[in-house]
Amino acid sequence: MKPMQISLWLALTVLFLPGSYAQGWQRHYHDQNFTDGAEVVKALPMPGDSFLLLIEDASFINPDHIRLVQTDGTGMPASEQLINFGKGVTALDLIRTTDHGFALIYRERIGNQVTTKLQKLDTQFNLVFERDLQQIDPNSSFQGVQLLETPAGLCIIGSQTQPTVNHGFLICYDLNGNLVNQANWGLPVGMIAGGACLTPDGGLVAVGQGFDGATFNTTGIVATRFNADGSQILWEKIVYQQSVLHAARIVVPTPDDGFLIGGTEFNKAYLAKLDAQGNILWEQKFLNLPDFPDGLGAVVGLSPMADGSGYWATIKSNYIPYLAQPLLCRLDTQGNLQSYTVVGPGFDGYFGRFIEALPDGGCIATGGQEANPDLNTNRFIIPFAIRLDSAGRHFQSGISGMATGDLDDDCLSDVDSLLEGQLVQAFKNGAFAGSARVGSNGNYQITLDTGNYQVTIPPPSPLWFYCPDTLTTTVLAQDTTTGVDFTGFYHVQPIDSLFGYVFEDYDGDCIKDPFEPAYPNWTIVANLFHQGTFLFETTTDSNGYFVITQPAGITNEFQGFFSIAPPANDGLTCTFTCLQDFDIAFGNSSTFQAMFGMQCDSLAPHPVVEVDVATNSLRPCLNSNVHVNYCNNGAVTAEDAQLEITIDPALTVQSSSIPWDAVDGNVYTFLLGDLLTEACGTITITVKTPCTDPLGTTYCFEAHGYPDSLSQDPAPSWDGSKIEVSAACTGDSVTFTIQNVGTGNMSQAQDYIVIEDNVLLMQAPGQFQLNAGGSFSRSFPATGAFYRLEAEQTPGLPGLSTPIAWVEGCNSNGGPVSLGFVNQYPLPDVEPWIDLFCLESTNSYDPNDKNGFPRGYAPEHFIEENTDIEYLIRFQNTGTDTAFTVAMRDTLSPFGAVFKPTDRAPGGKQPSLRMGYARRWRSCFPLPRDKFAGFREQPRVVAGLCEVPRIATSRLAVRHGNPKHSSHLF
Repeated sequence: MKPMQISLWLALTVLFLPGSYAQGWQRHYHDQNFTDGAEVVKALPMPGDSFLLLIEDASFINPDHIRLVQTDGTGMPASEQLINFGKGVTALDLIRTTDHGFALIYRERIGNQVTTKLQKLDTQFNLVFERDLQQIDPNSSFQGVQLLETPAGLCIIGSQTQPTVNHGFLICYDLNGNLVNQANWGLPVGMIAGGACLTPDGGLVAVGQGFDGATFNTTGIVATRFNADGSQILWEKIVYQQSVLHAARIVVPTPDDGFLIGGTEFNKAYLAKLDAQGNILWEQKFLNLPDFPDGLGAVVGLSPMADGSGYWATIKSNYIPYLAQPLLCRLDTQGNLQSYTVVGPGFDGYFGRFIEALPDGGCIATGGQEANPDLNTNRFIIPFAIRLDSAGRHFQSGISGMATGDLDDDCLSDVDSLLEGQLVQAFKNGAFAGSARVGSNGNYQITLDTGNYQVTIPPPSPLWFYCPDTLTTTVLAQDTTTGVDFTGFYHVQPIDSLFGYVFEDYDGDCIKDPFEPAYPNWTIVANLFHQGTFLFETTTDSNGYFVITQPAGITNEFQGFFSIAPPANDGLTCTFTCLQDFDIAFGNSSTFQAMFGMQCDSLAPHPVVEVDVATNSLRPCLNSNVHVNYCNNGAVTAEDAQLEITIDPALTVQSSSIPWDAVDGNVYTFLLGDLLTEACGTITITVKTPCTDPLGTTYCFEAHGYPDSLSQDPAPSWDGSKIEVSAACTGDSVTFTIQNVGTGNMSQAQDYIVIEDNVLLMQAPGQFQLNAGGSFSRSFPATGAFYRLEAEQTPGLPGLSTPIAWVEGCNSNGGPVSLGFVNQYPLPDVEPWIDLFCLESTNSYDPNDKNGFPRGYAPEHFIEENTDIEYLIRFQNTGTDTAFTVAMRDTLSPFGAVFKPTDRAPGGKQPSLRMGYARRWRSCFPLPRDKFAGFREQPRVVAGLCEVPRIATSRLAVRHGNPKHSSHLF
């Protein structure tokens, strides 16, 4: 773990409401990023009627820090401690210890496992020790829920998940960090711990939700009592009824040495009173209450009052208009509801379970409060704490008003019930201060501290308008400002048209520019939904334009989506650049425009089995995975398709993801059957690199897809000859052979050159002219130098690649050899059905890099004009968890490089071209810890002999994970 860093802050980054009344208040404790989301997990009463708040920031994304805020009795902050962990954590519980220090538990996810860690802090919050529960059993996940100090020490209650069983756990450490006790409890099949409390004899009772498939078919409440040192279970009770779901959230002691369990029974709030031996004395269910016809949903917090007269409880409501708001309730000793205060709006699972009775008869409760009405986007929770006095009051001031409906759009109120359930929010100095929802009679009320406020009623959809939507008001002490009224109307209008373009979006900006061609005869269907489903169809004209005029019965209340299709057999394969235009939402408009920009490739009118082969790394004595991707990028089916994969003869093949159908030496054949147009697949072959070859030795792979012919006819001038070259290391010589494997004699001589390392070995090109079946050889001494021969192909031959061969590591004397030259030059794999990939062996290397092929020769990395540069971008998740949404941005140099239209990202996805030569892929595959991924693409140098010291930069970005991310240059 990173060393814990602690800093003492004045609460300058927190926005608070000034308080005037110590008997009751509510506060919001913003973090530095107001929209990040957070929760006050717990409030510890401290000397002098003050509190210590445990605050988790950004609760949605597991932040790398927590905050400890010291407040006065009115909830105003006095100081703040920021504890940094350097990794994502979730705060669970905080207690004061008998040595006047503190103890904290938090959760951390490591890969697929969850662990709970205990930190002992001194009085100044300095770290004394830390313990990781997973060290007790590395094969388990430990999810702690509560921390208690007993005579046995610091005891953690939670759930332990093992490969075959879940159960509750009790683990105790003394105040010096020594493990003193470990015990399991609960049902053997499945167990979810809820909470625990201390017993009069110094032991504890733990409760949770358990399932035992051997004895019953539903879940029940498990209550387990431990002795004082936690070494022995005194009793264990199960509370359930057949086919009725029970869950326990919390347990507290009762004045008569019994226990009160809070939770749910079949999604209704539930209490069970146990005696000292765990026997049920009574049950209480909160059904059909006058103010809550749907009942209450769950008891999530309990605290006994100091005078023994009852309990304070946090109970979630099931009342739909209030969206599961929490209630702070007073209960008598039999669990009957005496009074309640609604806190909200809040959502189930966000307002915390912590509540504690205070000596003055009141209570303090904490959690997070919803601060945005949009349930689908821009939701965030802010940390929240509320203190009630003994009468259940917090602020004795605030605002109230009416929010009424306007039926004729004249900004005058016509009806009260139209706006029921809509949210009214109050802000002070730009900070959220409180909110309420409009009742059935059109009234709302928000309790606030004194001061000036901006009050707003956000529209639930673009069809709503208010007169006005924001008001300014002042709240005075012990006073409710009335008349803060809103009037709203729902503006419905018929739709005039839906229109737009289908076009080739060269620059990816979703705007049709004059230079971008249009696509005619595409079918456009608008699918619209409101009260029924409606379909409207049209086609694009010669300018790519379409319009659906005055669709019958459609208003701006409708939403939907477009579906579009190209004309049959157009030979195009397209990727859309403007996906957002597929979703139809009119808002306050009578029209909707959609710009269907796309980037299309033309499909050949014959089968094209395009292949790609690569591996991430080759390390001596280790296995590597060679990935071969194939796609039929032709417009017709490739019948009896097959792959021939040639593995470097120095490597040993270990296995393949699918069985090969034949093997001839180091050539492996895979029969693919009939490959439909645009059908793709991947074959992975595992190879082992030799242990004795010099580090930096180059190994090559070739993938060849069949059928492998172009539809074009040879040029009329073609003489029928076809040139192939080969190379061999024989004794003390390197021998190149040029052969005419065609059916005709060469009608004219062609040139060839030989390169030694990166120097042209010949003062002038050599020449050859061969009859059909003839060959020509040229030998050079085997000195360990790298040799490469390039020959001209016969003019008019229907093909693309230059005949090339090379030799590396040929040395008859066994001396040093020249390495690293193979990838300085282009490889003969221009045809789409052939791909060659060569890579040098390495030891450890940076897992995030970009490599270009060819790399270019000389320090300037010279590359011949019209050369495709294929480059490999590799990245690895070196974090502690799976990266779930991986996005990568790749920026190319604007100097002398253009893209071929057939570029592909993994899985056949096309990257999208953006202005500034930046390409971006977004893939929805997860990237597990320590796993690799990569992209390959081919810009082309077009500006003559280019100096290319830098091809591009890349940046990898990952959401919902913790990978390493970096930028690299080639």
